[in-house]
Amino acid sequence: MNSRPPAPPARPLVPPEAIEVPGLAAALQQVSAQRMLTCVAELAADGYTGRRVGTPGGQAAAAWLAEQLRELGAGVQLDPFGVSSVRELYHTPVPQWSAGEITRSLEPRREFVEHLASAELPDPRSAPLAGLSAADLGDRWVLAPAGHLPIELDRLEEGATGGPRALLSAHFDGVGDDPAHALLAALDQAGRRAGVPLRAGAMASDNRRYAAHGLAAIGVGMGMPGYQTPAETPDRVEPETLVAAARLLIATVWLLADAHAQRS
Repeated sequence: MNSRPPAPPARPLVPPEAIEVPGLAAALQQVSAQRMLTCVAELAADGYTGRRVGTPGGQAAAAWLAEQLRELGAGVQLDPFGVSSVRELYHTPVPQWSAGEITRSLEPRREFVEHLASAELPDPRSAPLAGLSAADLGDRWVLAPAGHLPIELDRLEEGATGGPRALLSAHFDGVGDDPAHALLAALDQAGRRAGVPLRAGAMASDNRRYAAHGLAAIGVGMGMPGYQTPAETPDRVEPETLVAAARLLIATVWLLADAHAQRS
């Protein structure tokens, strides 16, 4: 599902003091359009030209953003890593397998994840399907059994152990099947409490392909002119839109954290 508030908001934002959620009013009062516009102007400067991973502009932007977070008291650590042979994904991959007259298509990001070795191939590839235990796997598509991928992580816990965690990112790719009801409910309540009216509608968001397969993903379009195009210049960024977006985000995360605390 994609939700999109009108821009500018259809009615004035609710005053923070009118929001009856402990602590949320104080958090929303700290939202500053001027600070956000200053960040926009800084990141639009020539020194940050380029946005791809590994570009000088991308590295400079990451360093600047990390410093802003440190000034707010956050502990920030950058983990550099090498990137080479970057692949492009132009269309959603569509794997199919056939047995006799029956052909089945698999659902992307739910039943499979594309392998980057198959990127940038101009024509479809077909081959016999074999099980993982087959004697000969040469020139075969291999059907491996589903299972958990063991990944060891070293985690440094700061703050309240067992508290809610929210991933806020422009792009995050993964496979999952979590229900979106709680997320949608929190977003709806946040919009009502913060005075940011939401309406359902189609929008250009990478989240559409996840939401279409039942994954807990939401795209919020703020009606910004020229979004993600060369026309998106700092002078066209609307302060009231930034404030509405920030308040909606803060209120949503706050309500999710509050619900988590009540369940605990």
